[in-house]
Amino acid sequence: MSALAVTEIPRRFPAPRVIVGTTPRLTNGAFALVIGAVGVCGLMLSLLINVATTQGAFQEASLTRDVHGIEAAQQAAQQALAMLASPGNLEARARAMGMVPAASPVFLRLADGKVLGKPEAAQAQPEPSSVALLMPTTQALGPELQMAPAAVKARVIPPTSDAAVELPAQQAP
Repeated sequence: MSALAVTEIPRRFPAPRVIVGTTPRLTNGAFALVIGAVGVCGLMLSLLINVATTQGAFQEASLTRDVHGIEAAQQAAQQALAMLASPGNLEARARAMGMVPAASPVFLRLADGKVLGKPEAAQAQPEPSSVALLMPTTQALGPELQMAPAAVKARVIPPTSDAAVELPAQQAP
């Protein structure tokens, strides 16, 4: 047999070297601890979001109650104003100030300033024994109107004074 010459083949890459030491790896216990911590953080975040949402719902309910109360008070004030502006109350207050109804009304035509009708002085009629507003008390109107502002309650002053109706000053809420 002939001896074959062994020739070494040149390598393109260097020969692998052995490195002493290992790369740190998580053990099963440490991995479970990290996963558990992430899970607990997620649950805490979910709890915080739920609490914030619930708190917003309570605030919304409270504000809705406040709005309903304010709307009821506004409606009561509007009803009281309508009662005070009714023809019967206007007549009672005018009589309390010493005014009398005209027997023959006179009108002014604004286009040319002409007076339509014959002006005559009104004659005073005997005054009624008592002058009262035609406005019911808050007890008669119902419990929702008892929250109405102080301007709802009015009293009549005798016709001897200059003011016919005195309304109490509104109090700031």
